[in-house]
This record gives sequence, structure tokens and C-alpha cells, in this order.
Amino acid sequence: MIFLLFVQFCYAFTLTRGETNFEQAAKSANFIRFQIDSKKLGLFSSSFEGYAKQFTVTAKVKGDTVEKATLVIPVKQISTDLYARDDQMWNFCFEEKTYPEIKVEITNQVLAKGQEKLVPAKVTIRGKEKEVQVSLKNSSDSKKVRYEGTTHLSFSLLEIPDPSIGVASVKDAIDVTFAFEESP
Repeated sequence: MIFLLFVQFCYAFTLTRGETNFEQAAKSANFIRFQIDSKKLGLFSSSFEGYAKQFTVTAKVKGDTVEKATLVIPVKQISTDLYARDDQMWNFCFEEKTYPEIKVEITNQVLAKGQEKLVPAKVTIRGKEKEVQVSLKNSSDSKKVRYEGTTHLSFSLLEIPDPSIGVASVKDAIDVTFAFEESP
């Protein structure tokens, strides 16, 4: 009987999402979005956003608490809807041939249902591990649990080369927003 109760309250889930293009990724309920501010010709401020078209989230849940979570994003599945910018990002910024994926891990007890919390995470990008803070919250109904979050990163923190080119420069800040839904 105790074993059955334990099994009922302890489970793991894997959520794999794959959209075929930028527009589908932008409209999906399960998304990872980043936004970067830029300047053109040093005069005109603008910004652009990108999405992970494909990603996998794996988590261990015990009772109402997420105990561990891992996110894996294939670098070639990150899109800004402009091939020239994507190619620069994949090859120059992320060195996709050498480091084909980005990994985010949260390893300590994370979040009980209905909470919002700032948690430490480890990002592995370009073969280097970096500690970051992620703001997480979740909500649930009888059919699903929704996890949402944000983090504020930078090219310099992650040791990603500045992708600026002569006519267009990017600011250092990278704002990331995400949401995932799973059915327990």
C-alpha cells in the first residue's frame, strides 16, 4: 500500500516539442523565446526575437514538487526567422558543429504547485557551464500543469562572441521567456 502511494506521488515526465518553423514556434503554448535589442547603423534601435523550434524537457516530480529538471535545445533548431542571422548564430556564436546542443539543468528541489520562485540553474553552452538564476512559477488544473519562467542572460556572461556586424550591433542582454505544459 505504501509503495502504491509512493508511485502515485512520484513520477517523471519528458516533454518533447518540435515545430517546423518560426511561426509555429511563436504560436505554440510550449515555447522558449529570447529577445535581443539591437541598433542599425548605430542610430535606429530595434529588437528581434527567436524561438527554439525543438526542445526536450525532462523532470522528476515528487508529490507537488519538481525535484529536478533538464532542458535540451538542439542549436540548429533555434530560429530568428532570418536565415543569415540564424547562420551567424549557429556557426559563429554557438559553434554548432562542435557544440550541437544547449543544456539547462536545475538539480535541487525546485517548485511546489502554485509557487513562484527564483532558482539556480546550470547552463552548458559552447562546452562551458555557467550558473544563472531562473524565475519559475507554475499553475495547474485537473488536466495539466503549466510551468512558466524568465531569465536574464548576456553574451558576456555566457562567453558567447558578440555577433554584431558593421551595420547592425546587438546589446549584451538576452531576455529569455518560456512555458511548458504537461499532463500528469
